[in-house]
Amino acid sequence: MGLGSSSYSNGNRCYEILAESMSQYGPFTGKKNFHPATHTLNAFAQALIYGEDLRRITAHERFRSLHCETSKLDFIRSRIRKPEPAGAAALAGYMLKRLDMGTLSIVQVAYALKIMGFGKNSFLEFGGFEPTTAGLKKFLQVSQEEGKYMGTLSKDILNMLEWPLSQLKEKVDEEQLHSRLKFKVFPIDDFRFAERAPMVNIYITGDNTSQPDRDLLSRLTEAQLARTAHLEAFIRRFNSVGFDHVKEEVALDSATRLLIVIEKYS
Repeated sequence: MGLGSSSYSNGNRCYEILAESMSQYGPFTGKKNFHPATHTLNAFAQALIYGEDLRRITAHERFRSLHCETSKLDFIRSRIRKPEPAGAAALAGYMLKRLDMGTLSIVQVAYALKIMGFGKNSFLEFGGFEPTTAGLKKFLQVSQEEGKYMGTLSKDILNMLEWPLSQLKEKVDEEQLHSRLKFKVFPIDDFRFAERAPMVNIYITGDNTSQPDRDLLSRLTEAQLARTAHLEAFIRRFNSVGFDHVKEEVALDSATRLLIVIEKYS
């Protein structure tokens, strides 16, 4: 759960949501579900959240029935909001945990951003930076101040956003074989929960973050619609990942589980 600045007055309600989740065996079960985030990953999480919301709206039949560009942009702007950095911290913390465990790669993050319509310059604009060499250096400097790892991560992801989509897809297909395998062997959540419900990301945020202007939103929408086939294929492939074949291995030590899963994948 990420809390934006406007959620401070709702602190008791936030606690109630978490307490109810614990008492009813929901996704939040206590200390093990706290995943610290960084400012750098908050920026990428903001873009992923917004891109996913944009995809949901552009897939709506009412949006598809609109023909005027102005009407389309108004339809989108009235229904989605860019979350505050603090509000995106829930997803950012989860991403950092997955990156640290090797069950998510920066190539997958870059590919998700790419098929959602982002490029290097549009990502910088979305984050409030100038889409110039100076803006890039400023963003990387901010990331570097959180450590060498965050600086390198930012540089690599932004570089990959400049790759041709076909090249990035080829790389992500290769990376997913390794990250999926690790995810099944070293899951963050219990298999029974992961099978029962998808990840829950709650962000309570206000309007204290600048929203994309019409020009940027138009470019993001056009880019995402042009990559619809890639986006839909990505979603179908993600939804096809199951846990049935490793349920019985939960109690085994990690080394034995690794051998079993590798055998089943070979």
